[in-house]
Amino acid sequence: MERVIICLSGHSGAGKSTIARMLSERYGFLHVSREAQLRRIREELGKSRREALAAYVHAPRDQIEEFDLQVVQRMVQDAGNSPRVVLDFLTRPSHVAAVKQAFPDARVVTLYVSAPELLRAVSVLNRNKARVTEPGVKRRTSSVLFDFAIEHLTHNSKWGELGALAKTADYRIVRTRKNNPVIPDRVDEIVERVLKPQGQSHRP
Repeated sequence: MERVIICLSGHSGAGKSTIARMLSERYGFLHVSREAQLRRIREELGKSRREALAAYVHAPRDQIEEFDLQVVQRMVQDAGNSPRVVLDFLTRPSHVAAVKQAFPDARVVTLYVSAPELLRAVSVLNRNKARVTEPGVKRRTSSVLFDFAIEHLTHNSKWGELGALAKTADYRIVRTRKNNPVIPDRVDEIVERVLKPQGQSHRP
């Protein structure tokens, strides 16, 4: 069986993790999460999420690029020998190149997920509210808004290269509203095409 690796990309709140979980639950893809890597790094450094995000945004460009590549390398390591992997998510074309270099015999495809900015903002805020309600955690609304602002800046910074990934993506999913019922069908369509033998045409 040909090894397949799907590289997700897209702005924060677009629905990447939802699609990654769908690929995992419906098709057995190993879900390798960037957020999980960042959480491990924060634990290793003894930093809070808020402290880490603030440091990331204000770091020089070369440090950001080096750090992002280290995160990708950790994701590649966690992918191991699994035949089906979804990497959630990559932020630069160079990251996709690194994945292809790491897995030269695998079929590596890119999937770009997009959504209107207002919908993404609501998703990020809801996600942060969920963190506020975690047992033993109490945070003020201002802290939630701070997280959203930092996360928004992180993924829309001048150093981001998501636009290039959007233009070169093998496949695209556009989420136009919350719980869009067409998303599962679109995921099914993409997986069917991705699992076809190489050389057959596909529609982005």
